[in-house]
Amino acid sequence: MCGPLAFARHKPPAAFDRLNPPRERVEILKRTRGIEDDATMQMRIHNGPFAIEWLLVHRNYQEGVQFEDVPLRGPFSSWEHTHRTERIDEQQCDLVDRIVYRLPLHRISKILAGRLVQEKAGADVPLPASDYRG
Repeated sequence: MCGPLAFARHKPPAAFDRLNPPRERVEILKRTRGIEDDATMQMRIHNGPFAIEWLLVHRNYQEGVQFEDVPLRGPFSSWEHTHRTERIDEQQCDLVDRIVYRLPLHRISKILAGRLVQEKAGADVPLPASDYRG
């Protein structure tokens, strides 16, 4: 029962606003339909004097289990963010976020921005793929 209850925290339209780290300055420009397959979210992420727009589509939705965010437009060569619940026992589960990404001009940008991307993603392992538990 834990998985569906934990997963339900991601479903309301305002869930992203609530779950996004407060240190991040994110402006939601447009949303469609929540987290089901083919729903989209357009956002602007502010970092100092810079702002980057992302257009994400949700896919691989499994009720009570998982969904993924994949950009249609954004700053990465590739980005897949899987939100998944994993059952420990009847009363406990883990909410697991897995982020796999590749920076544009990978060899250069890894040197210049790799650490910043890892910190922003909440990662503590080397590029290009990172997992974190939340």
